[in-house]
Amino acid sequence: MERVWIEGSSAVRSVPKDAVPTIDNPPFVGASRATFMEPEEMIIGVSDGAVTRAYSTWLLNRYEIVNDRIGGKPIVVTWCPLCFSGAVYVRLARGRELMFGNSGMLWRENLVLYDRQTESWWSQLAGRAIRGEMQGAYLDVYPATMMSWKQWVEAHPETEVLSKRTSGGVVGLRNESAAYQRSTRMGITGRTQVKLDDVGAKELVLGFELEGRHYSVVMAALKGSPVVMSVAGRHPVVIVRLNDGTGAKVFHAAQRILTNGAVMDGRVTLVDRLSREEWDGLTGLPRQAPEFGPGLESLQEIPSRLSYWFAWKAFFPETVIIVH
Repeated sequence: MERVWIEGSSAVRSVPKDAVPTIDNPPFVGASRATFMEPEEMIIGVSDGAVTRAYSTWLLNRYEIVNDRIGGKPIVVTWCPLCFSGAVYVRLARGRELMFGNSGMLWRENLVLYDRQTESWWSQLAGRAIRGEMQGAYLDVYPATMMSWKQWVEAHPETEVLSKRTSGGVVGLRNESAAYQRSTRMGITGRTQVKLDDVGAKELVLGFELEGRHYSVVMAALKGSPVVMSVAGRHPVVIVRLNDGTGAKVFHAAQRILTNGAVMDGRVTLVDRLSREEWDGLTGLPRQAPEFGPGLESLQEIPSRLSYWFAWKAFFPETVIIVH
């Protein structure tokens, strides 16, 4: 078994390079034609305000990497089934536009990408080059959301969805990682050794970064309330659980005290306790009303990523749990 030592731990080859193919010219169809999608299918969703797209994790179990472009910006959509981590990045680094492939390696049980321009290796969950010419470079996180297809299409009926024609016309595609997700296994190499504190290894956490520090939210802790105020470093933040519980969003709260209002259009509404101004809990957009005036600003989203706790902790051991 091929092993390469990186930062004190070994990357292990799981399959040959490019044995898992990528999608480089992704075909999309409109939501009305996406009859192949199941309501419970977890997707990675992105939007630039004009174009909205969904990428099925069930399909990405087979591909893991999609090189795409949205609003003229080059992005890479990535999915590591072993870590339950979906992350989208701008595929620009050190002034170069990159295209990514699958190295066939696992580092800390996590997918390792390589860029075809320099052959450098990149950690999927960290978004950082860990070997090669680009070592030390970072990719900017592109805001994305993981949630069920049912909730995504209800919120974004205009969405495009990655066509499953990509998989050779497969119909009735199911979640091929379901058995692993139900199990207690942490990856497949048996080499995961991280201090898990009192959070279960395969608990889902929402992780994000602010001013160089990493923070995490235990998703199970949001079951009691769809809206939780907290502090990340010196920044007040608000965490909003999506209605079906499959994901969450993080926004800067600034000086506001935000709480949950009525569910409108199937989505949580955020309400400022003092001003009574309202925002959509999924998009952060203001829910305009005449008494609010025309100047109400959108909430600023903090890009975040879902993953299993063992994976987030392995990459960011100093992470601060702000909701537990």
